[in-house]
Amino acid sequence: MWRCNESLVKRLLLSIGLLGLIVPFNHVSAQTPADKADEQIGEVFGKPVFRRDLGEQSKSNDRLHQLFLVPVLERYKAAHKKEIEPTKEEIDAATVVLDKEAKKVGEESEPEIRKEIKAIDDQLAQKDLSEAKRKELERSKSDFERLLEVNKKAPGRRFAVFMLTSWKFQKHLYDNYGGGRVLWQQGGTEAFDAMRKWLEAREKAGDFKITDKDLRADFYEYWTTHNHGAFLTGDPERIKDFVEPTWVIKSKVAKP
Repeated sequence: MWRCNESLVKRLLLSIGLLGLIVPFNHVSAQTPADKADEQIGEVFGKPVFRRDLGEQSKSNDRLHQLFLVPVLERYKAAHKKEIEPTKEEIDAATVVLDKEAKKVGEESEPEIRKEIKAIDDQLAQKDLSEAKRKELERSKSDFERLLEVNKKAPGRRFAVFMLTSWKFQKHLYDNYGGGRVLWQQGGTEAFDAMRKWLEAREKAGDFKITDKDLRADFYEYWTTHNHGAFLTGDPERIKDFVEPTWVIKSKVAKP
């Protein structure tokens, strides 16, 4: 199946993927469930965090990120607003460039999309299709038709704000926390090692602490034990594109 639109998303979107929820600790002990729920597991900016705050959904370290990382991240971004928040001029210029690039990709991808639609129409013309197969093909055709419409629309200013905000923060971490490996995820490009060093620095500064050693290990698991595949460190051209993406370079000379 054609993948050009997915490639566009991977090239353009930059974000930190921290999703999900976590379940409360269920180790059997002499304590009652109520006692366990009242157990303090850490604090954020001096405010205690209790085991009950972990919630009751399937276990994941991402609930820990919501409890400990997000408040620290929000305060840090507020404190460094001048460094990482895009200016109006940057947004105006980036909007021009990203809209132009999206239009080009949309135009280049249209023949392939129409080819996919034609192939689906040919299959739908067959008389011996099962009802289930027909519905599957019709859904696929509808998806491709929607993609054609989406590709005709410029992503606009909101997309430029998202792109700039994500990239400037990741670049800020990269520049201020030791560079290191850069990770290309489907959700975006991350200053992977720098993000961990930033977290450890915030922890050392006392912004947060996780007193349960197992939960602390879970909190850092994304950076310590997950298999993320290939990093960009060994590819100078892709690292260069992270440090200063082509759309950022073009934005510097674009006329809003």
